[in-house]
Amino acid sequence: MKNTVLLTSIVGLTIFIGCAKQESNSDQVSETPENIETRLGEDLVITLESNPTTGYSWRLSEPLPGILELVGKEFKPAENMENIAGAGGIEEWTLKSIEKGRAAVSFEYVRPWEKDKPPVKRRTFLITSK
Repeated sequence: MKNTVLLTSIVGLTIFIGCAKQESNSDQVSETPENIETRLGEDLVITLESNPTTGYSWRLSEPLPGILELVGKEFKPAENMENIAGAGGIEEWTLKSIEKGRAAVSFEYVRPWEKDKPPVKRRTFLITSK
């Protein structure tokens, strides 16, 4: 009986810690910018983890700088997860270098209808077009 109570307590504590850890991760909205180099006229694909079943999706924080243009964006389910409800995947943002230079591109992970809430994640890329 004591072993059952101890096991139940350990499982409950593990679940509690896991939930608390998940909550604390959602508070981290920024990270170190990633440097990317591309050549004039080339497409550049930025891959961001996503799960649209949660209502969240990535958007540009600001309009693209003049050295880049948006070619397209697409959600791709994780491998072997195409038919599993609630499974995440990646968003692929394809940008094209149209001018030489250097610029920052920032993305925010948000629920579009929640206008007064800050993004739960933010990713910034410093792009150099040569």
